[in-house]
Amino acid sequence: PSAPSLAPALALICARFLPVISRMACAMADEAALLRTRVLDARYTHTGTWSSWLSKVKHDGARGKWLSDSCRRLFTIDFDRQFVSYAQSESSKARTYVRFQEILKVTRGAEASAPSAPSLRRSFSGMLSSKGQANEFRFVLHTVDRRLHLVADREEDVASWVSMLEGAAVLGLEARNA
Repeated sequence: PSAPSLAPALALICARFLPVISRMACAMADEAALLRTRVLDARYTHTGTWSSWLSKVKHDGARGKWLSDSCRRLFTIDFDRQFVSYAQSESSKARTYVRFQEILKVTRGAEASAPSAPSLRRSFSGMLSSKGQANEFRFVLHTVDRRLHLVADREEDVASWVSMLEGAAVLGLEARNA
């Protein structure tokens, strides 16, 4: 007599457990990819560079404030060379640099949503636009000689920038005290 075939039992086991094993393998691969991303990402490591678009709120004396209360700028933080810069576009050269040594602190919340000086003027574009800028996505970069009021598009961007700028302020303080 021949031995019973294991093929039907093996097929049943594969049919039941292969999808579960496959999902587990995919989840582990996704987690590993996220970990690799965070290990190499300046937002988490505070090394290298990171760039993203932020709106810079114009101060009351700015030319063209009547057209718009803010302007979009490409902000870059460079942990290796220890500066923050911003430019009008990806192809234009950054005109403004803030060294880490100049950064005093970063604030968000009530202090960040308050304007730097009371203004009775409203911008022309602000009167036409109902969208505006959400106060919950605002933060302020305080330096030795100015305050940059910034607005991100999402909460995650605010958290990333505040974390990176706080790290930059610590590095700047260490450099000032060296």
